[in-house]
Amino acid sequence: MPWQSRPANVILEIATVNRMRERVHQFHVQRGGRFDLLASVILIWSGALDHWVFKSDIIGAVHIESNAPSDGLATISRLEWSPEQGGSEAMLLRAMELLAGRLIKC
Repeated sequence: MPWQSRPANVILEIATVNRMRERVHQFHVQRGGRFDLLASVILIWSGALDHWVFKSDIIGAVHIESNAPSDGLATISRLEWSPEQGGSEAMLLRAMELLAGRLIKC
């Protein structure tokens, strides 16, 4: 089954997005977590990568546009997930809320 995606258009304060990025580093896939940051995309992995686990798959992605629509704001522009690898839209929403530390309506 191919990856699924949809536009999100969720506008957040840049402080919230910065907190999300900090938590990605805190729960990084190579530190026992399930997150990684690649440019402006938060990647969600099926499991941690460490010396015990040699395989993990990317199961979701959250695309973020900083300073959009204006300075001080950011937009979560697109959500992508792989149902074949265990990803889902609901999983992405839970991950965003975990990283933001608050509810996010999409």
